[in-house]
Amino acid sequence: MVAAPGKIALRTRRVPPVRPLDSSPPFGTDDATGRREVVRQEPAEDERPALCLGECDETGRRNEGGANFRAGECALFTESSAGYAGISSEAEFDFEVRPLPYWSAVASKPQNTIIGGASLWVLSGHDSDEYKGVGEFLSFLSSTDVQAAWHQNTGYLPITAAAGDATRASGFYDENPGTDIAVIQMTANQPTANSKGLRLGSFDQIRGIIDEELEAIWSGDKTAQAAMDSAKERGDALLRRFESANR
Repeated sequence: MVAAPGKIALRTRRVPPVRPLDSSPPFGTDDATGRREVVRQEPAEDERPALCLGECDETGRRNEGGANFRAGECALFTESSAGYAGISSEAEFDFEVRPLPYWSAVASKPQNTIIGGASLWVLSGHDSDEYKGVGEFLSFLSSTDVQAAWHQNTGYLPITAAAGDATRASGFYDENPGTDIAVIQMTANQPTANSKGLRLGSFDQIRGIIDEELEAIWSGDKTAQAAMDSAKERGDALLRRFESANR
C-alpha cells in the first residue's frame, strides 16, 4: 500500500483533481523495499489499489490502476518495474520513480524486495539432443547483450550482474531516471529466509484470500488486525489441505 502525504480515508471513491504534489521523497534510494512507487511530478488537473491523496479508488487487485495514473486521474500508485515502458510512452506529464518507504517502527531498515514474475523450467524425460538445444537457448537468453536489451526494453530485471553493469555503462539509467530502482531494491541487502521469494502450495488461492482481507480493511469492514488474523487462519487451512494431498 502506498499513501500520499496527508490523511488517508479508506473508502472507495473516484479521486477528484488534486493540488500539486510535492514529490520530494522523505527517504533515499537506500530505503528501497517492496514494490516501486511512482510519483506524479507535474501539477495537472487533475495496484494493487491506488491510494490517492486523501481518498481511495480501488480499481482492481492487480495493476489496473495504471490506466488511471496514465490518464492523469491518480497522483501516486505502485507498479511493477515492467510498467515503466507503458507509463513513459502514454503519460503526457513528467513523473518520477521512487522506492517504497518502510515503516521504521517495524524495521530499522528496509529489506530487499521479493522477486516476482514468470519462470522457465526444464523437465526430465527428454533425449540428449533436446537438452543440448535447451542449453544453447538458455545460454542465448542469459547472454549479456540479450539480457541488457530485455531489461532496458521491458523494465523487467536483468538476470545477470553483467547485464546490469552493461546497462549502467551504456548510460541508460542516466537517460531514464528511476529505471534502476528495481535493481537497487532487489540488491539492497542480503536476502533473508522471508525475502528470497515465495514457494507454497495453493499460492493463487492464498493470494486471493489476502486480497479479500485487505479489501475488507480498505472498506472499513474489518480492523487491520482482524483481517490479518483471518488471512492467516484461512491460509493455514489451505496449506494443511495441500500438505495432506501431497504427502
